[in-house]
Amino acid sequence: MVPRPLLLAVALVPLLFSPAHPTPQDPALEAQFGEIADSLMCQCGCNKMLSICDMQGCHSATPMRAEIKEKLAAGQSKETILAGFVDRYGLIVLSAPPATGFHLSAWIMPFVALAVGAWIAKKVLGSWKRQTVRSDARAPDANISAEQQARIERDLRDFEA
Repeated sequence: MVPRPLLLAVALVPLLFSPAHPTPQDPALEAQFGEIADSLMCQCGCNKMLSICDMQGCHSATPMRAEIKEKLAAGQSKETILAGFVDRYGLIVLSAPPATGFHLSAWIMPFVALAVGAWIAKKVLGSWKRQTVRSDARAPDANISAEQQARIERDLRDFEA
């Protein structure tokens, strides 16, 4: 039989070599990791940013996150890491299109569409207002005879009395 103190010593040896607390991550690296993860889309089909893909054991997010942490620990910059993912997956991996070249239109076109829509709405509302003003100008009072006017005034007096 094995003595109890020996068993206890063997059980406690792993605890001696493991740190008492998990080593805290470098806050600067964690901030960079967050920025990079927010800049990338998960490729599993969930249409979420890599930082918020919550599918447990995701076949895409888990290795991508590990790769980002590994490259950050190796000292690579955010731009280099993002360029590597774009080379591998294409621009579809980015959570926002780059603000250069033709892709700049994705940033500009919503504002252009909003301005054109406002201009069209102004024109349509203006034409409706002009039509209302013209219809008021053609009131039947302008084309009535003196006899009809007298009858209207008499009916109004009778109505008030």
